[in-house]
Amino acid sequence: MSTDIRLAAAPVSTKAFVTTWAILMGIRISLGIAIVGLVVWFWEVESELVR
Repeated sequence: MSTDIRLAAAPVSTKAFVTTWAILMGIRISLGIAIVGLVVWFWEVESELVR
């Protein structure tokens, strides 16, 4: 809760920076999950083909 109060009191530039950073981190995490999923899927397909 204290984080919200500090963000509300912070200058607009800081809030914009934090928002941008949060969005970028979200994109990075989503990409990471997608890449891991693709690798796992490819690994399973590959092992099916080998058999």
